[in-house]
Amino acid sequence: MKSRFLTNYTETSFLSTIQMNLRRCKSFDFSVSFIKKAGLVLLAKDIKAALERGAKGRIITSTYQNFTDVESLNFFMSLTQFPHFECHLDDECFHDEKNYSTNGFHSKGYIFEMEDNRVEMVVGSSNITRYALLKNIEWDLVVDCERDAEAYLDAMAEFEKLWSKTYELSQDRIKTYATKLNFAIERWDMDYDMANSDIKPNYMQRKALRELNRYRAIGQERALVISATGSGKTYLAAFDALNFNPDRLLYIVHESSILKKSLETFQKVFGGAKTCGLYNAEAKESGEDFLFSTNVSMCRSLELFDKKEFDYIIIDECHHAVADSYRKIIDYFEPEFLLGLTATENRMDNQDVVEGKHNTSIDDLSEAALSIPAIDVVMDRKHEKAERHRAASAMVSQIRDKLTETQFRRLWMYYIDGMTVDEIGRIEGIRHQNISKSIGSAMKKIKKFFP
Repeated sequence: MKSRFLTNYTETSFLSTIQMNLRRCKSFDFSVSFIKKAGLVLLAKDIKAALERGAKGRIITSTYQNFTDVESLNFFMSLTQFPHFECHLDDECFHDEKNYSTNGFHSKGYIFEMEDNRVEMVVGSSNITRYALLKNIEWDLVVDCERDAEAYLDAMAEFEKLWSKTYELSQDRIKTYATKLNFAIERWDMDYDMANSDIKPNYMQRKALRELNRYRAIGQERALVISATGSGKTYLAAFDALNFNPDRLLYIVHESSILKKSLETFQKVFGGAKTCGLYNAEAKESGEDFLFSTNVSMCRSLELFDKKEFDYIIIDECHHAVADSYRKIIDYFEPEFLLGLTATENRMDNQDVVEGKHNTSIDDLSEAALSIPAIDVVMDRKHEKAERHRAASAMVSQIRDKLTETQFRRLWMYYIDGMTVDEIGRIEGIRHQNISKSIGSAMKKIKKFFP
């Protein structure tokens, strides 16, 4: 059989090739950097069927860029019931000793030994994600290992080397990675809109969620989201709560008329994972996981709750929080995180949102979150933003041509990402003095060519 070039749009696609080989192989070895559940479901049945008929399987994947999801790792963990299946995880196993940095794990290789002892290898750009398997522009090559035995032997030697240096997948390692994901500043979700869930955050909500997660990661315990009316701030709060995963949550609203609607929003996002109850003049469902209450009802019942009763508290229409009822609630409870929601950035009276021991104004809170504009505002800004982006891109390209990759990366981290020299040094594993020199040299180059 000749070597063959595959894309998602060739007569025989990459996905169909992998599926077909799984159905007739006696062993398979995969080294795949990124794996998502939405893509894995396309191969899961064939992988399991191969193992059930006695085929041997080994898979290496990675935590590189926080891309691979926990669901996929749990699936591989479940396959370890088969004695002839193993999974290894690259969890920053490979290092550049010279530069004291971690090497990214980015391989995409699939090796099959068939029942007739013929070996076929598929290498290229395709990870196990839904986009990669169905939609993306991907290039992959099927190598006939009888015709090119040297390439096969080199690939297997590399696989065995990676296998020996990576970690055996375990529940403890999955748990550690899951914790890391919960506090990660950036989480990759390229299959997001193609996942099976019915409700997903929109672009601006996702941006706000990353910001909220980042602020928690650096120790912030409260934040305010300024969200235009109709932009979906209740859904945003529900998505952030889903990310935070509190045992108990309190949602405070100003008007009883929107209480039930807020509860229903959370039920849609969480499904049946958490119980939800109302706490107002008509109902006192205080034993539920998530409690939705008016400010007045909760203020009158504070003594019935422990100060640390709720892990996560949301104050809707937070600009009302100067009222005595709101202040009493905020001053009483000690949640792990408090989120304020409002469509009004500033009160006309300039009063503090919370007084006394907190002494935090609405302006102070707003610095720790992201404003979400209404859609008409977004569209009005779109053209202006595009023009600025084109101009900035042209300048960045000119600057990048004059710098080394290292200089450009460090300059970007310092000026664009706002990182300190010490932080960059810790990430790259070198002394901060060297970072300072590198940034200084880069600036000299820029000033020389762009006075």
